[in-house]
Amino acid sequence: MSAEPDAIGAIEAGVDTPCSAEGTARSEGETNPAQLSITNHAAVSITLYRLDESGRRADRRPIDPGARHIERTYESAAWLLADAGDRCMAIVHAPADLEIDPVAPQPSGGPLFPTPAPSGQPSTLPTDEATAQASLLTTADLPAGSAPQGVDPIDLSGAPIFSGNGGLRALRQDWKVPAPYVYVLDFRAQFRTAENAAAFLAAAEGGLAETKNGFARSTALPAVGDNGRVYAASVARQDGRYQDFIFLFTTGNLLAKVFVAAPEGTPAASAASLAAAAQSRMATAIGGGSAGGETFPNEAERALLSHVPPAIAAGCERAAEAPTGALASVECRSGSGAGSVAYSAFADRAAMDAVYDASLSNHAAETTGESCQTGPAKGPWSIQGTVYGRLACYPVQNAGFIIWTDERLSIYSSALRADHDWGALYRFWANEAGPIE
Repeated sequence: MSAEPDAIGAIEAGVDTPCSAEGTARSEGETNPAQLSITNHAAVSITLYRLDESGRRADRRPIDPGARHIERTYESAAWLLADAGDRCMAIVHAPADLEIDPVAPQPSGGPLFPTPAPSGQPSTLPTDEATAQASLLTTADLPAGSAPQGVDPIDLSGAPIFSGNGGLRALRQDWKVPAPYVYVLDFRAQFRTAENAAAFLAAAEGGLAETKNGFARSTALPAVGDNGRVYAASVARQDGRYQDFIFLFTTGNLLAKVFVAAPEGTPAASAASLAAAAQSRMATAIGGGSAGGETFPNEAERALLSHVPPAIAAGCERAAEAPTGALASVECRSGSGAGSVAYSAFADRAAMDAVYDASLSNHAAETTGESCQTGPAKGPWSIQGTVYGRLACYPVQNAGFIIWTDERLSIYSSALRADHDWGALYRFWANEAGPIE
């Protein structure tokens, strides 16, 4: 089973029948000899099929990256082009001369408006190939048993939208990944400046996002990095339906496309952790993602993040200041019932409780209510009568603040909401915040 995405871009011209006609489009005899020419500028193979008299795919013709295929056929024959995931790209008839372009620009084309360089990054960003290579995912970022398929350079020098925006090089690494995923594509493009990277993403978003293949902008998952976008599509393949995600974002002068394919029903948020790992690699590669020379996440932080709900973990980074005695501490954007949430792991319950008690000590007089659902309160929290930790909520200036412990994991957590909607903050804690076992 192949679950690869298409060749980054799309067909430039020459399509005469939409993919929605597959099943009804068919060849009708051998009338009027004609020629079909297809040039594959993409970095992955595509496939040409003849649609037989019943409309079924037949006579498979693989077309390798960089190859030009000439098919001597008939005007009455119908042909289908499929991407590397065997998804229909177009149905065509001869005569035609098709170009499969690696990047499909938006109609405006050309360099677009620059955006300011993200803060906290070196004023001179590295532009060497080693930095681009170091920004890719590694086996440490993926589930055990993941198999890399090799790093492949992609030649985009002939694409004006790339070179016009200061593009230097592009790389991709494909991964065969065990459950819950089946396939991951990790793509990087390196530019002269952060402004160039952001402008290229704005200009080439439609092609990178594969909107012609049915991907649509999604708000179900938090965006990653700078200029982040998330796209999703439900895809039918030979062995069932799949939920595919594309994460697009920049970090410094690097652009990423992380494509994740998983069987339908896999928790969608689990894909976001891979995009977050890619963003961390990129930040570290350009020199803006380490503390004391140490890559985020380190081993202790990785262990902590495994207990953070994936939808939140995608927006986490090393905490600027960790509580006393914490083994690891991360701060995260939640994008939901709270603006931010933090998690800290401890060696034991006593160390965790000490931080909880210290946090609550200056607010004990305020936490006299019956439940955090309605206002400031404190007390134990339980599931089906079994107590698993302590919970408190109280105001911090104009914001609502909630803290809690999990005795099973020795994790202390806190979340901040920019108003006093205690019900919304409580629901976030109860339904979304975790931590998870």
